[in-house]
Amino acid sequence: MSRRLARAALAIALTAVLTIVGCALVSFAQTGGFSLGDGARFAATSAGLGFLLWAVTAVVNALRTPTVVTRRTVTVSVLSALVAALTNVLFWVVLAVFASEWAWLFAGIAVIGSLVFVVAVWVSSAVASILLRHPTKP
Repeated sequence: MSRRLARAALAIALTAVLTIVGCALVSFAQTGGFSLGDGARFAATSAGLGFLLWAVTAVVNALRTPTVVTRRTVTVSVLSALVAALTNVLFWVVLAVFASEWAWLFAGIAVIGSLVFVVAVWVSSAVASILLRHPTKP
């Protein structure tokens, strides 16, 4: 069980770093200035809810999965990230429906942040499963 929790913790940490760096790169493309602080703010506002939902499901999945199957673990992680990202975008769309016209801009930005988040989950889950796989018997 400790290997599964370590894999989930590594995937969560790598996802956080990759999402912040990816959002900083998106911010750099828009403003011309690179700042990890801007990336962290952009990630927190555009993909924060999805990240929290995915992190909880990653830990629950690590605790409930009886065996470690790398391909299935990565697939479940990416699918749960897609559901969390869609939930995040749905939150911003519902907020935009009841708010002013400017809220639709935030909903569009949330789509970009959620895409960065899903790509970060895909990469970090694959890297974590490669780094922390079971040792093979000779």
